[in-house]
Amino acid sequence: MVSCDTLKPRGGVANNEDGRITLLVLGVLVLALTLVLGAASVATVYVQHKQLVTITDSLATIGASALDPHQYYGSAGSVSFNLARQKAASKVRAASTDVFAGKRTLRDLHVSEVTLPRANQVQVSVKANARLKFFPRILPRVQLLVPLRVSSTANIVTAR
Repeated sequence: MVSCDTLKPRGGVANNEDGRITLLVLGVLVLALTLVLGAASVATVYVQHKQLVTITDSLATIGASALDPHQYYGSAGSVSFNLARQKAASKVRAASTDVFAGKRTLRDLHVSEVTLPRANQVQVSVKANARLKFFPRILPRVQLLVPLRVSSTANIVTAR
């Protein structure tokens, strides 16, 4: 049988280390969980950015379809930029409601600018806010949003 004297630490003084390993393990687990949730949040922002790029490409293509290639190429490039820009902008804004439908992960999604860098090009800029999904809300009024802005250009091309 083992006596109680053999279980005491040397020197007769107790070190009171009970629970230190548990605290260390809990600290490492909290740190690991924070890193995993941070990486998952960054990945969701990346996916939302890719979604915004797809939306912007679609809108730029729709805007380019509003330009008249025969007018541009037939009139030796003397198309009224203001009229062409207005046509492209109105077509992009009209189509944006359909293109934006169902994109709940992006907040404040809107077309910020429609320009014509050249007479045969349409450039569309779209802004939105991506939400960091996996971070808890520390304060009720603090929103964890990442502003995103994407521009896309589309050309009109005619067969010769």
